[in-house]
Amino acid sequence: MNMRVSRELFKIMKLLSVLVLTGVLFTYAMFQGGYVSWFLFYSVVIVVLFHVVFLLYPLRWVTVERTVSGHLHTLNEPFDMTITLRKKFPFPFVYLSIIDDVPAGLDAAGSFPGTVYFFKAKKEIHYTYKTQGAVRGVYEFSEVTLAAGDLFGFYQKEYVAAASASVVVLPEIRPLHQWPPPLHDEEDSVVSVSKLRNDTLSVAGVREYAAGDKLTSIDWKVSARAGKLVTKEFESQEGKGMMILLENSEAESSERFERQVELAASFADFGRKENIRTGFALTADNEPIVVPGSNKRHFQEIFKELARAGRNGSSSPISSSFHNSISGNVIVYITSRLSEARYEELKLVILKGRTVLIGYIGSPNQRKQDTEMLRSLRGRGVLVYFARERRATSPLHVEKGGP
Repeated sequence: MNMRVSRELFKIMKLLSVLVLTGVLFTYAMFQGGYVSWFLFYSVVIVVLFHVVFLLYPLRWVTVERTVSGHLHTLNEPFDMTITLRKKFPFPFVYLSIIDDVPAGLDAAGSFPGTVYFFKAKKEIHYTYKTQGAVRGVYEFSEVTLAAGDLFGFYQKEYVAAASASVVVLPEIRPLHQWPPPLHDEEDSVVSVSKLRNDTLSVAGVREYAAGDKLTSIDWKVSARAGKLVTKEFESQEGKGMMILLENSEAESSERFERQVELAASFADFGRKENIRTGFALTADNEPIVVPGSNKRHFQEIFKELARAGRNGSSSPISSSFHNSISGNVIVYITSRLSEARYEELKLVILKGRTVLIGYIGSPNQRKQDTEMLRSLRGRGVLVYFARERRATSPLHVEKGGP
């Protein structure tokens, strides 16, 4: 408190010194006369009046608006953030600084989230900078700090203006084939992800082959009869689809959980490209977050929920999401470890006739611990989708079959 009083007294003394200087110059001009003396006096008067207007001009008269170049962005994708200032009156501040409060997790993309303008008299000011999301998540922008000062440095004003905006940074989305599988000599049998496609899609008809169509979709029998290549057209089977179930209630590390989210995003992207009705849920929740659907906006909602997904600190031995998912959907369970409770729960789901695919991205040590349970589940017809973190161009495979 004493320090604050001292600073205020110091400012008052500075202001009085300016007034005394003005009085001295006026006296000098009255007695000396002449052009130079009156020029000095009027120059100082103008500066003093400018100073007085600055003191009377509150920064809250400056409104702040924020504009974002899109509210949905991929990881490390630069986007523009524009700060717009509108003055009630076009007063030329000696200096006016703008500092944006950038949420943690966003990095600068070659520009600083703030600037300083000198004697900017325009009524409307625009400042744009670039930033990017280094970590997936939902980022809330809320405040912009404005600061201004007078010519002598006697007074400084600061005002925190509310300017909200929300930006969603999606997890890294890469095609399934960019997740390298385990070495072939480590596996007993390998099948492609066409099993998942066949369980959720049905052939609606055929059409002439076009560049870019998958070779696996070519109908060779019809092609032989027609004398030209034709490809199958698929549509979602009635009541069929997949429910992506992300494990977030087991004791996962943060880094491993991020890999789980990325693998879940790859499955969602697979569903989008194949037009598979896809839903999303977390093991810690009682109900699906996103019910199965297949339109563009629906998949955007899934990716947004993946951006928001977080770990639940406590272990959940029973997850109602396994049993509440809509009947007929393939359950795609994403995890990096398999607990005894989850193992028993999956066996119950299989007994109900549900199709289950496990997207497994455990560490080598964890995988050794889970080998017997995974082998047992495979013997019951569960597909196990092993993924390693090192990037490669070879396709990812699904493992099926007995021990």
